[in-house]
Amino acid sequence: MRVLIFLLVLANLLFYAFSHGLFGGEVSSEAANLQEINPQQVRILSRGEPPAGDAPPAAEPATDAAEPTPVASRQEQPAVCLQASALPEGERAALQILISTKFPGFTLQEIPAPAHSWWVYIPPLADRIKADKKAQELKGLGVADYFIVQEGAQRHAISLGIFSSEKSASDHLVQLRKQGVRSAVMTARPDKNDTPKVRLRGPAEQLPEFRSALAEIIAAETLPQFQEINCR
Repeated sequence: MRVLIFLLVLANLLFYAFSHGLFGGEVSSEAANLQEINPQQVRILSRGEPPAGDAPPAAEPATDAAEPTPVASRQEQPAVCLQASALPEGERAALQILISTKFPGFTLQEIPAPAHSWWVYIPPLADRIKADKKAQELKGLGVADYFIVQEGAQRHAISLGIFSSEKSASDHLVQLRKQGVRSAVMTARPDKNDTPKVRLRGPAEQLPEFRSALAEIIAAETLPQFQEINCR
């Protein structure tokens, strides 16, 4: 046992002598560094915490995203509709001015009379002489089915046929164009009992005021025709 202790002490002494260069060898870099360390100059920077310069940025507190304030949906105002027969040009123009200047919430809609037949014709010419001349041109192009309108708003027009469907009228017009008739047109023909109409639509709360203003621009015999109907 004493021999073992003696050997351990001797080994430590030999290592100490060797590490301090007592045997003439070079001192290892690690031993030199250990020699240069002065325990009194050692300063503890932190105890388990990362250095201040390497500290991660502080997390910003989580905030809930601002939710958009819901916009209250506007309740649609009740609408009212008035309908009457087609107005003369002057009254219709005055009604449009009234709506655009004082009642922008109202709209004016013109409703044509439903078609019951279709008419192919050449629009009215200036006089009977020109109508007869056009008729001779038609005859020269091989068109035999025609007649000159003698009276009414279409006086001196040349009728080329009346058809029960739009397709039949369109097909006939195409055939006339092939024969060289360039001035012919087609139009819908409503029943005599059906007339074009005008329809007004606007906020119900303005109806009394609107009727009062309407009475100032519409003839007395026409005004009662403006009847309230269901808005569609």
